[in-house]
Amino acid sequence: MEFFKIETSFLHRLLDEYFVRLTNSLFIQDLKSNGQKLLNLEKEVSKVDLLIKRQLKELEWIAKNLISENKERVIDAQVELEFHMKSVALEFREVKTNIFKLIERVIHEDSFVIK
Repeated sequence: MEFFKIETSFLHRLLDEYFVRLTNSLFIQDLKSNGQKLLNLEKEVSKVDLLIKRQLKELEWIAKNLISENKERVIDAQVELEFHMKSVALEFREVKTNIFKLIERVIHEDSFVIK
């Protein structure tokens, strides 16, 4: 999950770096949309991070014989984690691609203004 935290932080810095140009009427709606998607992604990353910590804590307790092993619960938790991880990966790919395309459009627009 650390990868996604670092990458979303980078995406925030990227949006911040181009913020003034992104507030142009050509880009403002895309800025808002992508900013919201990035926020939603961060919430999902936090949720998955919490699920991982809970799963690891439960497995630790099972290993220490502090609680009895419930294979169905462990399997269900693993399936849920896999689902959320896949969702985060797909969402991250989409958000990152959209933000990069938006910044690319800003740079392209700047190149026309400069000429």
